[in-house]
Amino acid sequence: GVPGMDNRVSIRVRSNGSTSVTGIQTCKSIGCNWCGPQQRAKKADDISLATTENTRRGGVNVFITFTHSPDGTTDENIRATYAGISSVKKAIKNFNYKRGSEEKVGMLGVMEATFSTQKRLCKTTGKFGIYVHSHGHVLSMLPPNFDAYDKFKKIVEAAWRRGVKQAGSWCFE
Repeated sequence: GVPGMDNRVSIRVRSNGSTSVTGIQTCKSIGCNWCGPQQRAKKADDISLATTENTRRGGVNVFITFTHSPDGTTDENIRATYAGISSVKKAIKNFNYKRGSEEKVGMLGVMEATFSTQKRLCKTTGKFGIYVHSHGHVLSMLPPNFDAYDKFKKIVEAAWRRGVKQAGSWCFE
């Protein structure tokens, strides 16, 4: 143990029935089995607050799903998805910068992966196996009186294709 430290781990039960663990260091990671539920609940509350406020002010919330070819390995698919989301984030940041003093577009991007139970041919390796197909989801919060939807859509779609292509994958046009 650590000198001068109480190295016991215990579970504390509060009078309201909630529990906490003492004697451990927590990571506060959204993917952690212990920390994750609280972190995910907080993020969900933050997203709900932002989208509700945007709608209340007259804005529009747009949910976009992006996909690309699942032909590669699991690592290649995940890299392509992250590259696509990163490219979309940069494009929206640039779009907002060019808008100057106008209200900005808000954005949240995440990756989701689906796993097949059936083997398929990986065109990169030429081997049959079970691979992941990852894709990106983007929630864009468009401000009230947003008049550049068509331009925004073209910029975001082109950014996705560019990022995915740079990572070695491809998309249908």
